[in-house]
This record gives sequence, C-alpha cells and structure tokens, in this order.
Amino acid sequence: MIRRLTVHDMPEYNGVAERLNRTLMEKVRAMLHESGLPKFLWGEALKYTVYVKNRTWTQALKNMTPYEVLTGMKPDISNFRVWGQKVWVHDDKGTKLDGRAKEGYWVGIDNESKAHRIYWPGKRSVTVERSVKFTPEEVHVPLEGEDMDFEEQEELGEEDKRPISPKPVEEQPIPEVEHEAPPSSDDEGGWSKRIRKPSAYV
Repeated sequence: MIRRLTVHDMPEYNGVAERLNRTLMEKVRAMLHESGLPKFLWGEALKYTVYVKNRTWTQALKNMTPYEVLTGMKPDISNFRVWGQKVWVHDDKGTKLDGRAKEGYWVGIDNESKAHRIYWPGKRSVTVERSVKFTPEEVHVPLEGEDMDFEEQEELGEEDKRPISPKPVEEQPIPEVEHEAPPSSDDEGGWSKRIRKPSAYV
C-alpha cells in the first residue's frame, strides 16, 4: 500500500474505494428493507454482504473469487441464506412442558465459530447459535373456491399454478323428445304397444 496526499474535498481520487462503499451500502439498504428488521442491524447486514462478495465471482479477477485468490481453494457457498429470514432455534431450557424452539431472525455467519448469528427482537440483541432450523419461504396458494386474478397466477411458479375455475353455468331445462311408438306385436314379433317416456334421471 502506497500512501499519497490528495487535494481536500476530492473523493473522486478514491474512485475504486468510494464505488465499493456505495455498492455495499446499496445492498445493505436493500436487505434491511426486504427483511423489515431495524436499521441498527446495518453492521450485521454489511458483514454478511462482504462475506458473500468475497466468495462470488468478480470481473477484475478473471473468473476467480477473492477467497480463491487468497487461499487457493474454491469457496463453499452452500451456507448462503436469505438475510433476515425467520428461523427456529433449538432451546432445551425451561420445564418439560415448555417449547423446545424459539423464533429468531438469521443475520449472518459467525467468522470464528462458523455458527449462525441470530437476532432476537424481544431482547434486541444478537447471539451465536448452533442448532437452527430454517423455515421455507411462504407462497400464498388460494383455498378451494377462492378467486385468483390472472396477475396473481403469473407471480406463482409453474408447480403452484392451478386453472381458474369458470363461472357456474345456469342450468337449462332438458327439452322433451318425442318418441315414436314401437311397432305392434303383429308386425315385429310380440313387441308391446306401450309408449316409453323419458327417464327422470336423464
């Protein structure tokens, strides 16, 4: 690193650093808005943003990640999660009748223990936890008989789509059909002269 003097009030000289700071803060702002968590967690969001950035591809390194350049190994991205999502943390404290899980929010990965950092809204604090259960993302699927607009179906995936139920058709009376009398028993070998009426079921 080379230290150089610059003119005051000229952030343009720090082009790469200023651009990186702007990019990181835009991601932090988006994560806070999407999750709905309080703004004082911006430090947790920033740490996870940098964690993801160091393990994803950048154009400056030519198909390599900063983590790979530093360590010489491919990064493991299987632990990437949605920041701020609701999770259940195993808790065996309390009586025999108390619940065994508490609800919290996932805010990143701990650098030292590689465990999960969980935010507790009631305590307004962050702790490091090991046994965490991630809840699947909720997709609203209408119940039977509930109306759904075409725009709502466009937002769902192919597996969640269902055909829109058509409007009920008004019942119309069945027209009566005139039946010809069968031939007499003298003509066709013993047929009855009774006229058959249409079935009530039909």
